[in-house]
Amino acid sequence: MERPRAVSEHLIERMLAAGADRICMVMSPGKSDIMDYFGARIGGARIAYVVQAEPRGLCDAIFTALPFIRPEEEVTIGLPDTIWYPRDGLPQLPVGALAFLLFPVARPELFDAVVTDADDTVREIQVKRRDAASHWI
Repeated sequence: MERPRAVSEHLIERMLAAGADRICMVMSPGKSDIMDYFGARIGGARIAYVVQAEPRGLCDAIFTALPFIRPEEEVTIGLPDTIWYPRDGLPQLPVGALAFLLFPVARPELFDAVVTDADDTVREIQVKRRDAASHWI
């Protein structure tokens, strides 16, 4: 029987299965419960915590973690409230390229909509726009 667990554990489980050995969690101030929950390690990976002073979206969160990433490193970014299938989806993405695991939603204006062209090249990321041109996030 599986124990109750945080949704973010599903993300970390998939990252570990893809070979991640270090995880940087970007969080807002006051989220020390996350540090208490995960501690310094999960599985074989070390965990670092970085505080994003104000919630300014995903791009800002990535820039907040940037000082902890070496230029030659491959980086995987995941959202803690998103579970994707197949579980081994990360290793199936191209190495050395920017790739997004996208999924459709009914109300893209509540998220960051990703607009692609016919070749699936990302053309724009529309941050919580009422007139979102895509249902893919």
